[in-house]
Amino acid sequence: MKDFKKGLFLFLLGLSIFIDLMAYKALDAGNTKLAQQIIMTWVALISSGVLFTCGFLYALRK
Repeated sequence: MKDFKKGLFLFLLGLSIFIDLMAYKALDAGNTKLAQQIIMTWVALISSGVLFTCGFLYALRK
């Protein structure tokens, strides 16, 4: 279980760096609308992913 949590954390960290780089490239190209959409989509995915993961880990405890 500890390795699963560590792997999930590292995966989300790598994914967040990748998404941030995509948003930075969009801003660098002058496309602020695209950058906002990328960031808002990422926030929605993270919040739903965190809730799902917490629920999944809680279900495994029982």
